[in-house]
Amino acid sequence: MGEELYALFRNPDTDPNELARVACRTPYYRNYYFNTLWSVLFGRPTLEPTYYDSLIDEYHQLKLAAAVHERFVYIGMYPHFKETASAIAHLLDFTFDPEAEIVHVQNGSEKPALSAETMTLLHEVNADEYRLLSLIHTPEVVETGLARAASLRLDSDSTHAQVERLNERVRELEIACARQAADARDAHSQLAALRMSRSWRLTAPMRAILRRLRSDA
Repeated sequence: MGEELYALFRNPDTDPNELARVACRTPYYRNYYFNTLWSVLFGRPTLEPTYYDSLIDEYHQLKLAAAVHERFVYIGMYPHFKETASAIAHLLDFTFDPEAEIVHVQNGSEKPALSAETMTLLHEVNADEYRLLSLIHTPEVVETGLARAASLRLDSDSTHAQVERLNERVRELEIACARQAADARDAHSQLAALRMSRSWRLTAPMRAILRRLRSDA
């Protein structure tokens, strides 16, 4: 990083334009993603990416873009954040709420206003980066297909939740039926015990008279 850039990072009052200009002089921040992808796909295993101080020729740009297309199923574009995140969530098979997450991203990052001069400098020192983005942009048909898959995934999750609620209701009814059956068995046992009692036998003639009176009526 270097002492100058480190000092600017530590100072909360640093001018964003000055920070960007100093970072542009640091190899680590120039074409960062291009260099990182090149190191991962073509370099030897290392924690540090390989840096290039000059523009990469078209052959190597195309070579890296082809390798990225071959190795990665989806290349996300931030302007389509929700579609990108939903597609990635579908590919990784986990539940994702794009509406909540976009709010989280917006609240967690503030883009500083940079001068036109600084923006020109950033585009110049990251020229390979912008060139690579134009080469590896995911075709629209792939984006549409993945977005559709993500939508189906959300529909599937919703249907699964409905099935779970129905299963829970069935379990509640099964428990209620089991309790009613237990109550019925308990009442049957009490009735059987009553019919075996001495008082039941002594009152048998009276019950016979009552049955006869009801039948005559």
